[in-house]
Amino acid sequence: MSNVTKRDPAAQFLIVIRSKDTIGLRSFAAGGKLLQINRRMEFVFASHSFDVWESWMLEGSLDECRLVNCRNPLAVLDVSIEILATVGEDDGVTHCLIRTGR
Repeated sequence: MSNVTKRDPAAQFLIVIRSKDTIGLRSFAAGGKLLQINRRMEFVFASHSFDVWESWMLEGSLDECRLVNCRNPLAVLDVSIEILATVGEDDGVTHCLIRTGR
């Protein structure tokens, strides 16, 4: 999305860490839905539930990393991540507010 700046809410996500290896990207701009890859290889925000379609693995450092979908490893996003805040672990899940870009 070339017309989105780093300060745009469309580029800000709440990272939900499911385990040490997988994360989810919840978008405020999409009504709290999680980023997923669908069967047509489209990146969409379609669900509030955190399942395998919404699970991503982080490869590399936060400055230059790749997000690889757990269901379809051909679905890859090249991003940089900036942690804006850590929300907490009250429910046993770590939440971080991040901003993505490249």
